[in-house]
Amino acid sequence: MGPVAATIAAWHRHLSCGQPLVSVWHRTAPGVPLQILASTEAASAAPLAPLLFPPGCHGRPVEADAIGRDLSAFPSWVRLHLNADVLALDGPGPADGGLNLEQVLLSGWPGAFAVLLLAQPLPPEQIQARAEQVAAAERDALSRGSSPAYQVRAERLRAQHRLLQAGTGTGLWSVYLLAGAADAGGAATVAGLLTAGTDLASTAETPGGFPVASATLARLVRPPATEVPGVRVVEPSAFDVTPEILLQPGDLVLGEVLDADREPAGQLGLSPAALTRHTFVVGTTGGGKSQTVRALLEQASRANLPLPWLVIEPAKSEYARMAGRLRGVADVLVIRPGDPETIPACLNPLQPEPGFPLQTHIDLVRALFLAAFDAVEPFPQVLAHALTRCYRQAGFDLALGEPTDARLGAAWPTLADLQRTAMQVVAEIGYGREVTDNVAGFIDVRLGSLRLGTAGRFFEGGHPLDFAELMRRNVVLELEDVGSDQDVAFLTGAILLRLAEYLRVHRGAGPAELRHLTVIEEAHRLLRRPAPDSPAAYAVETIAALLAEVRSSGEGLIIADQIPTKVLPDVPKNTTTKIAHRLPASDDREAVGAAMNLTDAQSRQLVSLPPGQAAAFTDGMDAPLLIAVPLGEDREDAGPARRDPPVGVRTSTCGTQCRTQPCTLREITYGARMAADPHLVLWIELLTVAHLVGEPEPAPDRAWLHDLLDHPQRTLECAIS
Repeated sequence: MGPVAATIAAWHRHLSCGQPLVSVWHRTAPGVPLQILASTEAASAAPLAPLLFPPGCHGRPVEADAIGRDLSAFPSWVRLHLNADVLALDGPGPADGGLNLEQVLLSGWPGAFAVLLLAQPLPPEQIQARAEQVAAAERDALSRGSSPAYQVRAERLRAQHRLLQAGTGTGLWSVYLLAGAADAGGAATVAGLLTAGTDLASTAETPGGFPVASATLARLVRPPATEVPGVRVVEPSAFDVTPEILLQPGDLVLGEVLDADREPAGQLGLSPAALTRHTFVVGTTGGGKSQTVRALLEQASRANLPLPWLVIEPAKSEYARMAGRLRGVADVLVIRPGDPETIPACLNPLQPEPGFPLQTHIDLVRALFLAAFDAVEPFPQVLAHALTRCYRQAGFDLALGEPTDARLGAAWPTLADLQRTAMQVVAEIGYGREVTDNVAGFIDVRLGSLRLGTAGRFFEGGHPLDFAELMRRNVVLELEDVGSDQDVAFLTGAILLRLAEYLRVHRGAGPAELRHLTVIEEAHRLLRRPAPDSPAAYAVETIAALLAEVRSSGEGLIIADQIPTKVLPDVPKNTTTKIAHRLPASDDREAVGAAMNLTDAQSRQLVSLPPGQAAAFTDGMDAPLLIAVPLGEDREDAGPARRDPPVGVRTSTCGTQCRTQPCTLREITYGARMAADPHLVLWIELLTVAHLVGEPEPAPDRAWLHDLLDHPQRTLECAIS
């Protein structure tokens, strides 16, 4: 609504209630912000709500007593007796290069001041009576048309008559305008500046208010055209406000659509079909990106047919607090590699999902190594040879993907086997001394870190993870304790490879309905933008293509990142839904904006979006919407989260207690320390030899045996195993 139309509406509203329209500009002291007050109503109960008048403004309620105290600080007031010259109303306004009130008044007077406007709506019968008086005066002036002065008078009266006739429908006001300051001289100066800034001419004092049309009043009470201290000027929302597809039963509600005043105007939903075509969520720290993802996961768990989900969280530990959102609805399982007080789940990256082609798995593992480590030649060739030899030495036929001897079976190779085999390949391949040393060092450092660091607790030595059960649970994989970005990338990739393999093996014959969601936070750690034409570039693209295919198995990916320019360009291209929170950098906005049809104006507004607001674009849209995602931080709590992953028995020699309740990482570590005791090693070896040769069992030292038996039974069983 334009300012004139809003003023006309205000005339009708105030005429019906008999209340005047009041507008106040005041500054209580030099150097403090300007305050603008208006007697109006808010369009909603929000703390900062759009106002019915002036149009396009937002404000907060102010107590009348506070206004009275502020205005009582100005002892001197000057009443302005003004007249709106109808022949000058078409002069240049602020939009046409003319002066405006904030330029004249705020620049010309640095001290405290107050400007009070009170406008009383005139009833139509008074306006009509005044119109008849002006018409009579116009006829008199026309009868004296030979005088130039009367010609001008007649022209002015004709214009006034038209305004009065229009005023019966568009409104006419009786206006009182006062200027206040700390002393009489200041009040007079403010009054003069006010006259200059409103394009109204001073006249002789007249009783009552001076009559003003709604169009003129709109110019008097308009807000500042430019930003001034205390008053923000915000660019109107340039986003669409109506979703092309209405919310359907079974859709997940992404958020509230915001209109031009950033007020709720309906809901935006995401269909299960859209989720299977994947989602890309971006936004700088604190913009609400993770809250948006958690809101989607909460709805997925609360749906009539709850969807299980997996979150891979490389940094922070926020998603465990989903347990508070879902208290009494669903469990949330947290797996944190390296936590000594929890059961260490283990996933051997060299072991494929049962039923998945072995050679394909080897190719994917090779791509994962190259993508995670950003390796250059000759490491890719060494790795390819080492992987092939490693599986053959373990007893596998790569062509058939099965053990060469079905009677004996075969054990899956581990990272330790791969590291040892890779070192053998380097020594045998015939590189020069410098190249050999460099490649050997790279293998020793990179594979060694995967085996010995926090990631190593996830790849070796723990309880084998039951991935099928994992896919039926709500799981958060916390990788905060994995310090190396390359280790994080490899661990993330290992989980995603097993996920893709599991989905392909267990893919049903029916339609690919949404069955599971996977969230990849900090996606650039694995799906990053590598150097062109490098081995890592092809490897990252291979993994991205693999993930894009999981939609055919009913899997929906939610890929989240703070910096879109760090992510592989295929990610925004191949995701149907894009959600962009605050993005200050222009290159980040360009990277994601081209894929969601952002205009320049919409892109600029992404710079200043508050937390919880985002631009959203999904299937079927021609332009993005601005949405507000409900924040649920007050309901989040990691306390109810479970820490007992679905795992199997570590080895066939595990003791009875371990088979009943899996050991924690601390218990396994204590058992490993005890197993390294040379006295225990010697005794076990002697017992074994005695059993084989039929000799009596050797008797250890009683004091040592007593100390040994003082350890918990679980630790003893773990050490002996």
